[in-house]
Amino acid sequence: MEQEKPTQSQPTEKVESQFEKDLRESEEAFQQQFDKTSKTYHGGDQTLVPTGTEKKVPTSMPTEYDENAQTKAEPEDISEYGPEYVKVYETREYLNEYKKVLARVCPPIETVLRIKEKGLPKDKEEEAVKAEQEKLKEVLVEVKQGMDIIEKADIDTASKKRVLEALQIVCDGAFKEYTNKEDYTNYSFAVKQGSSQVFNTTKKLLETLKKIKKEKAPEIAAKKSAAKQNDEVKAEEAKTE
Repeated sequence: MEQEKPTQSQPTEKVESQFEKDLRESEEAFQQQFDKTSKTYHGGDQTLVPTGTEKKVPTSMPTEYDENAQTKAEPEDISEYGPEYVKVYETREYLNEYKKVLARVCPPIETVLRIKEKGLPKDKEEEAVKAEQEKLKEVLVEVKQGMDIIEKADIDTASKKRVLEALQIVCDGAFKEYTNKEDYTNYSFAVKQGSSQVFNTTKKLLETLKKIKKEKAPEIAAKKSAAKQNDEVKAEEAKTE
């Protein structure tokens, strides 16, 4: 009867946590954007621009392109729509920039989670964590400044209430100790909700701008027409002098 050969013990591999796996895959996906051998490489449009040709606009066309022509549209004078329009416009512009502030809330927290996964010596870990927390504090100062501006802004009460409540949740949860991916995911979702409420408010403000423009359009058109006629009269008078 053959004796069974003793099996050789295999070295135990470190089991990768789901959180570590998600972070690793996220970092790999980011790095691949800059890897020219990757399908996800983000290199822009690499099409070569032809040079040295003698091609010109067909002479059959009324005129050739004037290189000195003004190609940019003249900036719109928003003041002609009145002070209410200007106020709403400026509030919307601010909120569009404010969304970028909210986008800076989560990165320091994600970095802290990665630091704690590395198993660094306690003093080095504390130093690294503190640096990220300082970044987070600076961002939260901007978030709260934005909340003060929104509080005073001319926004409908319901929208203002929703966006401020969402932003307060962002502030309240920023310095909570997140020990696992699930807890942090819930918070990151809350930050996205805050940004979404800001975006919804900008959409409402855009509708308000369109409404004011529509109401003011006949008045502005009449003023421009009158100004044009006045210029034409002056031009004719100048010819007869």
